[in-house]
Parts: sequence; C-alpha cells; structure tokens
Amino acid sequence: MKQWTYEELDFFCQITETFKKDRNYKIVYTIEEFKQILGLDTMDDKMCLKKFRTLALKFTNLSYIENDKEQIKIIPIFQQFLANNVQLEIFVSEEYSYILEKTFLQWHFTTKDLSELIQIKSYYAKKVYIHLKKIGEHGQIILKKADLLTLFFVSDSLLTQTNFNKRVIQPIRQELSLYFDSFEMNAIRGDGKGQPIKFYEFKW
Repeated sequence: MKQWTYEELDFFCQITETFKKDRNYKIVYTIEEFKQILGLDTMDDKMCLKKFRTLALKFTNLSYIENDKEQIKIIPIFQQFLANNVQLEIFVSEEYSYILEKTFLQWHFTTKDLSELIQIKSYYAKKVYIHLKKIGEHGQIILKKADLLTLFFVSDSLLTQTNFNKRVIQPIRQELSLYFDSFEMNAIRGDGKGQPIKFYEFKW
C-alpha cells in the first residue's frame, strides 16, 4: 500500500468493511454510493465509471502471497469487476476471509481498527495509522523525514515546510489523537542553517 492514492486506499477499506459486515463475495454499490465513498459527489456518472475502471485495473493485480519452506501460495484478491450506469459489482476471492484474517494478524488489526481507518479523512493520517498499528497498540518510534515522505509517496520538492505542516502534520495530529491515547507527534530539528527538521517522533 506504499504507493496507493487516497482514493485507492479508501475504496479498498470500504470493500473490506462491507465484506466483513455482510460476508458476501459479491459486493454491490450504486453509483451514488461509490461517489460518497470517494467524496466525489459532484462528479458526473461517465467520469465516475472511468474512475471505477482505473481503480479496478489497479485492484485486479493484487494478490496475497504466502511463503514458507515447503511452498509458495499466491491468491488473487479480486475475481471480477462489473459496472454500468446504475451500479458497480465487485467479486472478491472465495478465500477473502482467510486473506483478511492473515493480513489483520500481521498488521495487529481488528474490525474496530478498520472502522476507525475508514473514518479518518486525511490520506496521510491513514498511512500513519496503518504504520503505527503494525507496531502495536502503544509505542514510540522516530522516523526520518525522508522516510515519512517515502511512506506518503511524496517528493520533498513538492512541499514547502509550511505546506507540509498544513497538509500533512496538522491532519495527522488532529485525527490520530482521536484514536490513540496520548498521541504525540514531535518534530526533531537537526544542526545547520535554519535548523531544518530531520526527524519526527511518534508516541501513542
């Protein structure tokens, strides 16, 4: 998920939550529901179907891979995508339950965590949420700013520090404080001209 857009991440999480709730391998959304999931209420239906096609092409290539000493197991996550002017249909793997169980175990994820992840609006906050949950319910880590940008799949040249604070840091602090007890995100400055920020410390 390192190179996923916020739309890809949101739609995948919504598909997963719908499956966990209904346990149906065929998931159906109306065009209007799809727009709401991605926050595209003003998009016309033709563009909406084009967006669905882009997401479906990305998801078609997703597979769950298991390696051990005796065998390699590869399971395509999705079977089929269908769309028309009324609704969208997503057919997940018949082993989707198994895939989720294994993935959630690796990520230290629960159904509650998935629900929280969907409620988080900021793409950057979502990525940090997943990263911290993989470590545990509580912890403390220090990340280089460069590693944080890699996590977000963002180039340092695209963001000034002011924009980075407004678009990335503030949403992370505001949203994750709702889901982690005593959440803190602190900047650590380096030496040199202007004392640029080199690291970010996370406590939760």
